[in-house]
Amino acid sequence: MGKDSITSEKKLTYEGLFDFVTTYSYIKSYLEDFKHYDVTEKELEEKSKGGKKEIKGNYTAELEFNDYYTLHMTFELKMAGKEVTIEDESGTHNLVEGSASIVINTYLETGGMGQRPKGPLAEFLDKVYSKYIADEKKEAIIRLSKDTSEFLAKFKQTLNFKAK
Repeated sequence: MGKDSITSEKKLTYEGLFDFVTTYSYIKSYLEDFKHYDVTEKELEEKSKGGKKEIKGNYTAELEFNDYYTLHMTFELKMAGKEVTIEDESGTHNLVEGSASIVINTYLETGGMGQRPKGPLAEFLDKVYSKYIADEKKEAIIRLSKDTSEFLAKFKQTLNFKAK
């Protein structure tokens, strides 16, 4: 197995009012429920003291694209701020005034259970298939790029973020 096609780091930062709980729960649910990735929380650090909240989490998400490729995202979420209560025409809201950021790295993994065929004839036939019939690697890279962009766009939309 090997890492392949590492993409550039994507980053989103926000400063202002946001819903801490919604932001945190959104991270896993969007990728799991809508994009069908397996998301694992690798590390989580939470601090809450005197009306101030801070959270830092590291996650991995993977999706078996086909027998030969697995799509991977690793991301880090940081949120910090002071709890505030806001009243408007729709009611009272407990929000956090502070900052939130997410950094995403993606890569394509080759190999695994679906190892490519071995031997000169099998390798030749595999190359012909991949080049002329189904460019699976290109499709996997496009899917990973699209999923990452959609994840960030939905994240901004849902939370009213503005990328910096």
